[in-house]
Amino acid sequence: MTCLHRLIVLFFALLAISPLACAQQAKPGEEEIYDPLHAQEAVEIGKFYMKRGDVDAAIDRFQEAIRLNPKFALPRLLLGEAYEKKGEKAEAVKYYEEYLKILPKAPDAKKVRKKKEKLKRQLEQDQAGAKAGSDKALEEPPGAFEKRKPRFLAAELG
Repeated sequence: MTCLHRLIVLFFALLAISPLACAQQAKPGEEEIYDPLHAQEAVEIGKFYMKRGDVDAAIDRFQEAIRLNPKFALPRLLLGEAYEKKGEKAEAVKYYEEYLKILPKAPDAKKVRKKKEKLKRQLEQDQAGAKAGSDKALEEPPGAFEKRKPRFLAAELG
């Protein structure tokens, strides 16, 4: 057998084995997908939904883009903006942090860090305000409800 024949046989043997090797890398029950083209399309569709005001549909598309391309930073930034728009500050912070983890030296990194820190401060204030409100309700003196109950309720209760 000539050297060329051996190379051809080796090539086809490797070609036959390669799908088995790839199949073993994926975890059982999980299909490993990497599709950057469709990930980019999902981002574009998500941006379209954001412009139309359909934030939930946009979120679905941005999450799909991450599933198709796990290292894609842009959908994380856009998810942060979408959750911020919905008022879900904790989720927005989470996705801003993921974006900065993937692209720490992005051109807009400073701006994103400022947004993230502002949202974190707001979350802390919201949590402090909620705690103070619940503490105040617990500290109400006896009979305080009687003084401030609505007139219609006072008439019914006598």
